Amino acid sequence: MSERQSKNRPINTQQKPSENEKTEMKAIVAQLIANQFSGPIPPPDIMAGYDQVLPGSAERILAMAERQSLHRQQGEMLLVKAQVRDSLIGEIFAFVLGITALAAAVGIAMLIPATAGAVGASILGVSGMGTIAIAFVKSTRVNGNADKVEEK
Repeated sequence: MSERQSKNRPINTQQKPSENEKTEMKAIVAQLIANQFSGPIPPPDIMAGYDQVLPGSAERILAMAERQSLHRQQGEMLLVKAQVRDSLIGEIFAFVLGITALAAAVGIAMLIPATAGAVGASILGVSGMGTIAIAFVKSTRVNGNADKVEEK
C-alpha cells in the first residue's frame, strides 16, 4: 500500500481488542479501584469476603470488635471513678488543712495577744481560708470541664 492509500484508509473502530490488550485494560482498571474504611468493623461486602475465605471469620471479627469496645468502656469508667475519687480526697485534705490552719490561728491569737500574735494568726487564718477556697474553685472548674467534654 502506498502512503497515499494508507492515509485515506478508514480506521476500524469496531475492531475487537486482542487478549493482550484486554489483560492490560484489566490491569489498569484494577489499579484504579480501591476500598477504604475506618473503624473496627469492615463493610458487609468485605466481611462476606472474609467469611468466604475462612468460614466463621466474620463472627470472630464482630466478637473482637465487641470485646475491644467493652474494654475501652471499662477503661473510661475506671478513669472517671479515679478522677472522682482523687477530687474528693483533694477536697477532704484541703478542708482538713484549712480547718487546722484556722484552729492554729485562733490558738496563736489567744496565746500571744501582742501584735506578733495577731499578725501570725491573720496569716494562718487567711492561708487556711485560701486553701479551702482554692480547693472549691478547682473542684468546680474540673467538674465544669468534664461536663463540656461529655457534650461533644
